[in-house]
Amino acid sequence: MNTQHASKWIAGSFAFLLMLSMTPSAHASFKLRIYEDGVLKQTVVDNNKHSGDTSKAKGQIVFSGTVGDFSINTSLSATPILGHGGSLEFGSTSITNTSGSQHTIKLFASANHYFDFAGTSPMRVFSSILGSDNTGSLSGDFTSYASADNKLFGTSFSTQKLSYTTTQGQNFGGNNNKPSFLSPKGHDFSISNKGNFTLDGNGKVTISSASTQVVAPAPATLVLALSGVPCLAMGFWMFRRQKIA
Repeated sequence: MNTQHASKWIAGSFAFLLMLSMTPSAHASFKLRIYEDGVLKQTVVDNNKHSGDTSKAKGQIVFSGTVGDFSINTSLSATPILGHGGSLEFGSTSITNTSGSQHTIKLFASANHYFDFAGTSPMRVFSSILGSDNTGSLSGDFTSYASADNKLFGTSFSTQKLSYTTTQGQNFGGNNNKPSFLSPKGHDFSISNKGNFTLDGNGKVTISSASTQVVAPAPATLVLALSGVPCLAMGFWMFRRQKIA
């Protein structure tokens, strides 16, 4: 194997391992449900422009529009984590109550077919949210979920609820560092998160991020494979030095 072929083989092997562990499953489903005052108003489906998703990327939802008494601009991503586990995250999001009276909006997102290669138990579920109250008063809560039955919007495992009450101009946020435990036993699982926001009339809230992460130790086979790449690279570097000398 000449140096050019060796270099391409090493780079290709590493890229393949990354792609294998981070590419969303072709069978995965990803949805966002939007409720007002407890009533489901709209369901946005990944890669379905008729449902309101303006993103063409798999594993990403971008929505901008009016739902009931609220104007919403949001982006979400569902991402496998290298090895196994995954995340479900709201990016920059703005919500405005366009009416003159108080209402509650609920954003409930879920994605499935995250995969645990090794069936490691336990896995850890983490939750975090960060935002600011731009207008009026705000109260609500944010919760993260994981479900070993792989059902969308499954809530069999949950973090502690992160609650917030703020007035105009205040920031809010928090994180849950006490993990919940999920045991998928080598099967696919789902991740969900749910945020409730009660806003005064004409109130506005901005969310910087709101995320759920399911984290587990990387399976031994993947660790071994990835750890071998630097060794191959070092061997190739030494071989090339000897050849130049």
